[in-house]
Amino acid sequence: MKAKSPEDSKTIQTDVVLPADTNSLDNLFGGELLARMDKVASIAAIKHSENVVVTASINNVSFGEPVP
Repeated sequence: MKAKSPEDSKTIQTDVVLPADTNSLDNLFGGELLARMDKVASIAAIKHSENVVVTASINNVSFGEPVP
């Protein structure tokens, strides 16, 4: 198997935050952000491994600032 650089698996996703994705303070729901992060991480993992991937665990997430 040929070694890959991180650039080979680089994945960029741009999304729009819609009102349905926000809480009463008009910030993005944390769970929605995690779902989007998981989706783009799986795309990068598939590019890297050239195989089927799953998220087995997310051990710890801390939200430092709200996403308006």
